[in-house]
Amino acid sequence: MSEKRTSSAADINKIIQDAKSVFSSNIVEIYAFKVDWYNNLVAPKYKLDYKNDTVALIFFTIPYVFNESFIPFLCNYKEMVVHKSWEKFIHYNMEKVQQMLKKEYHLKIPDEDIMYSFDTECGHAKILVQTAGHIAAGAYYYQRRDVIPDPWPKNKTIYGVSIHPLYGGYFSLDAVIILRNIYDPKMIKKPPPDVVKSHAKRVELLTLYNDYYQNQKWRDIIPVQRKYTDEHMKYVMTYGEERENYVKRLINGHCRGRQDLRLLYFKKYIFNF
Repeated sequence: MSEKRTSSAADINKIIQDAKSVFSSNIVEIYAFKVDWYNNLVAPKYKLDYKNDTVALIFFTIPYVFNESFIPFLCNYKEMVVHKSWEKFIHYNMEKVQQMLKKEYHLKIPDEDIMYSFDTECGHAKILVQTAGHIAAGAYYYQRRDVIPDPWPKNKTIYGVSIHPLYGGYFSLDAVIILRNIYDPKMIKKPPPDVVKSHAKRVELLTLYNDYYQNQKWRDIIPVQRKYTDEHMKYVMTYGEERENYVKRLINGHCRGRQDLRLLYFKKYIFNF
């Protein structure tokens, strides 16, 4: 079992860079936070059962991910990943990070220390990734409490949404790894980039997200460096059987002539969904 150890900002940055190197090309951003920062913001049922100074990492995928990594993943595993394709893709990559951390840093990373945006526990999300992304200073999580005065009826539910400083709504908060053996009492908490500053734009953002989600205009609340491709957007906006059929079309359209590498990855997550 690996020893518990105190780390510096330089140590954490090295871990982040090594974790990024596991992924193909420029598809991911990784930010660090302390467990107590997260626990101080969430209801008791969402609190993480780790010591306060424990370091955690949150993983964002950015717009390049679809063509540069997700499509090749589909081509490698084809019909094995048609069902719950995105979940399997994220699991596949996070398992590679898990193995790297074990090998290079001798860290104990049990499966339960990797939490996914799609995980549920006792009927609720296992981790609130938008809150984690906010306190890690990766993307501002705009909520109703950020809009004063509040223009909506008191009995109306208003869901919050995270906005990336470069990509607006064109990114995904996918997973968190708890580094249970790494502590950083001196980690400095930074504010996330506030890129939707005005009251009017915040009202517009939350109204678009809550009342007009399907038109996806909320993603463009700020100018962005890169958007999802048309294929990526269509994938995001399809669900269930329709998504599975679309994935089959993506495989047929992109994967002819590509080497089939399915037998090189015979891990549990590919089959247990």
